[in-house]
Amino acid sequence: MNHEVLKKFQETLEERLDVLQSHILTANDSISDLQSQNLSDHADVTSANSQGMLNHSLIHQYEQETRDIMRSLNKIENGSFGVCEMCGDDIDEERLWVKPHAKYCIICREIYEKNQG
Repeated sequence: MNHEVLKKFQETLEERLDVLQSHILTANDSISDLQSQNLSDHADVTSANSQGMLNHSLIHQYEQETRDIMRSLNKIENGSFGVCEMCGDDIDEERLWVKPHAKYCIICREIYEKNQG
């Protein structure tokens, strides 16, 4: 992959990282707001608990994607970006444009998902 394409992937990853960090901050603020409310109505407490659980779940997903993006940025730095972590083949560039933090090529991703199921 040439330097210009790698630079575009790096910019795309960094932009997504900024978005994720903003989402994490917003979700944490929402959790703090929910915890600071003095709710007495059972329905309000239930709703706040549900929203809190949803926010925790979203934060978990955002943090996982953040780790994947950081790994991809490190791969750009060390020259291994776009290489499947399972088979060592190149990941198709079209796949990387859809998911720039992809760890696996399409074939290995299918194998991984079958083994997880």
